[in-house]
Amino acid sequence: MLSLESGAVIRSSEGIPFANGFTYKLTQLHEGNERDWPLPEMALEAIEQQEILRDILKQIGFYAEDSSDNSDLSNSLWLRYGHISEFSATGINDNLRTFVKSIGLSSDPGGQNLSSHRFRKTLARLVALALVGAPKILMDLFGHKSIEMTLYYILSDPVIAAEAKLVSEEMVIMRATTAIESIDKYGGKAAERIQHMVEQERFRLGTDLGAENIRELAEILTMNGQAWELVRPGVICTKLPGSVSPCAKKVGHPEASRCMSSCSNRLEEAFLRSDVEGAIAEAIHCYQAEKDADNELMQDFWAAQILTNLERFTDIQEKWKTDPTVLHILRCREQIS
Repeated sequence: MLSLESGAVIRSSEGIPFANGFTYKLTQLHEGNERDWPLPEMALEAIEQQEILRDILKQIGFYAEDSSDNSDLSNSLWLRYGHISEFSATGINDNLRTFVKSIGLSSDPGGQNLSSHRFRKTLARLVALALVGAPKILMDLFGHKSIEMTLYYILSDPVIAAEAKLVSEEMVIMRATTAIESIDKYGGKAAERIQHMVEQERFRLGTDLGAENIRELAEILTMNGQAWELVRPGVICTKLPGSVSPCAKKVGHPEASRCMSSCSNRLEEAFLRSDVEGAIAEAIHCYQAEKDADNELMQDFWAAQILTNLERFTDIQEKWKTDPTVLHILRCREQIS
């Protein structure tokens, strides 16, 4: 971040903003390696504001104890205004509280004075969100070569590690709770198993599940947040720790690249239903086109696409079974088997 210069922000051809700078990790070059970081809009706005502030300070002049810092030839995004002694931890916290007051926020949220130390828990929550949803993004932002390095770097702080673990587990339980509440709209082989468990629990209780019952069932299904990994958007692996699955013959994390619709651990979220419907319709259209062109190889390809997507949601499968093309493909599969 300190390596950023004025004008460091660029946009890709898709309009995504990036900040160009240097990283000094994992390199033997004293000048570092040039790289870029993807920027959320909020960070982009902050950098643009910093550039404006930098230009204002250069116009009005600034001072420092070290006269060498007074050079206005530097293109750095950052300038030091004032004496070195002003930048103590206490000074940072005082400035932080002054800032939040100026924008109408409380300087003592929860009855505790705001300080830079309190952001450690905020960092931990952000880490947990990234680890559950997109660990490789976190790895890229830190400039690490492996997710293990990122985990070691962050979780070496016991406070952050404990908070990240707690938030991560709670997110998994929340995901399972949402699935239980709407399991009839979910897909994948695991949905049938979870639906059966929900029905058994209703029978045992003699009534519909309340919020507390759903929470308890979610904790059981996820082993208190230890299981249920998001292997791709909308697709959850419900494999429990210590078990094996078709994607990974050994005990360990699921292999996302080998996730199959036929796996008994696969659970698909409801929002994927429209994608599956569209995929089946498109595959049928392409199958018919290849059939008209007498291209058997591509017919087999699109037939496989149709069969794969049919397995994902039971009710969608029942709906498309009446389609003449789908019916023909299913009969051909039965004859082969």
